[in-house]
Amino acid sequence: MQRRDFLISTLASAAAIGISQLLTSRAYAQDLSATGKVRPELDAVDAWAKSFVTKNNIPGASLAIVHDGHLVYARGFGLGDKEAGTPVEPDSIFRIASVSKSFTGVAIMRLFQEGRLKLEDKVLDYFPAAILPTQGKLFDDRWKQITIAQCLTHTGGWDRDKSYDPMLGSDLKIAEGLGVSLPLTPQLIMQYQLGQRLDFDPGSRYAYSNFGYSILGRIIEAVSGRSYEDYVKEAVFKPLGLDRVQIGGSLLSERLDGEVKYYATDNQMAPAVVGPDIGKAQVPIAYGGWQERTLDAHGGWVASAIDLAKFGAAFDYVDGTTRGGILDVETTRLMFTPHASISPAKDSRPAQAYGYGWMVAGEGDKIISRHTGVLPSTGAVLLHFPSGINLGFIANIGQAPDGAFIGRMIDTPLTELVENIESLPAPL
Repeated sequence: MQRRDFLISTLASAAAIGISQLLTSRAYAQDLSATGKVRPELDAVDAWAKSFVTKNNIPGASLAIVHDGHLVYARGFGLGDKEAGTPVEPDSIFRIASVSKSFTGVAIMRLFQEGRLKLEDKVLDYFPAAILPTQGKLFDDRWKQITIAQCLTHTGGWDRDKSYDPMLGSDLKIAEGLGVSLPLTPQLIMQYQLGQRLDFDPGSRYAYSNFGYSILGRIIEAVSGRSYEDYVKEAVFKPLGLDRVQIGGSLLSERLDGEVKYYATDNQMAPAVVGPDIGKAQVPIAYGGWQERTLDAHGGWVASAIDLAKFGAAFDYVDGTTRGGILDVETTRLMFTPHASISPAKDSRPAQAYGYGWMVAGEGDKIISRHTGVLPSTGAVLLHFPSGINLGFIANIGQAPDGAFIGRMIDTPLTELVENIESLPAPL
């Protein structure tokens, strides 16, 4: 199944939502619950969140704001589990999808800062020749040109719109090609991809690639001598006190304490690629439609909105250093520098570019850095402002009824909301 089908096959059916579902939505709007401390100074944030959740039939969401390193706002909206009637709490855990790329970017930059790798290093230098196809001879010699920096900036040569996304919706194809059983591992996917042609010359243009970040996860393992998850927890999250952030599970039976339940628009189904239902035609896409641990470095983490905001605050510039101390100022500035153009400036929207693990807009000390996350079960965004404001938002569904992706809908309105805040309350 192609990624395009995997992510947007609900568009036509979502457009045909019945009257009963609309009536349910209206009733839900009247009963929308909200948890966490009310902050009168941020009534506009409350109003926006309640309106957005209700209008888009989102079961539940959480929003957190950190200012100058202090949590000033944390609220949950709607239900974390519709069937049980459990509300979303401010610290509820969600899948965060591609916001995970910012975690991976920071981990790579940490290893770079310590001199354990160079950004211009060729990625194949970190892997044994035994994994290469055809007795070490690559099908596409351009693989030999791909660098760590190119994987960080989505310029490595893979374009999911021209071919496919090997990390999402391609499990059956890859398993058949390798002659192996499901579930897949990142290593198996890389082995398969090494036998495929690139979509363009490395470094010649930008094309968003989950696979490039999966490779970065394997490089982190090769350099650190630890699993990707263990290294990132120890080097990035432990110093920040973020002890609940971890790689998530794929199945409902693997749901963590405090984790929400996930939903998909129009109850979307998909072939099972993990768990006891492998081989069955269809399962709920949020629970078995992909292998969460295989997504690790590009989309596999779970966290709370509070965790995201605190993580972002670690890269505030304070008195010649960074707040979290994970990266120094020079390395952080390099991480937030626009390295690959995504889109030019248009009307009032500034040019969009990709740094190392972050989408960036603006120039110099006015750069706003962010990352969005999109899966059928998740919509997420992390926003980092030069003013010392950091924001995390996560929902437990990936699409609105019209098929629009939640993670892509919230970026601009939340940015505008933050830029119009006149005063912030004292820390919680």
